Amino acid sequence: MKVITVRIPDEDAKSLEAIEREEKVDRAGAVRKILSEGIQRWKLRRALELLRQRRVTLRTAARMAGIPYGEMFDLAAREGPPSGYSLDDLRRDLQEG
Repeated sequence: MKVITVRIPDEDAKSLEAIEREEKVDRAGAVRKILSEGIQRWKLRRALELLRQRRVTLRTAARMAGIPYGEMFDLAAREGPPSGYSLDDLRRDLQEG
């Protein structure tokens, strides 16, 4: 495990203390949890962004986000790229799988 040191605004420190109490974890545990969740959200947002730009396939976006293909398919249908998913896109996804 790596050790990092950061300075955070006072308001974030107060929020962190509230999370520690709510989750019943120490500061390091709270920071790890928040950081992990933030990284996961970033990966998902980035994968959807690249999918919208047609720079990656649906299957690749799912791998990038660390989620199952079916879950990415559902997310993409709800909030992902405009429904321009073509037959060629499907063929590429099937070849990758």
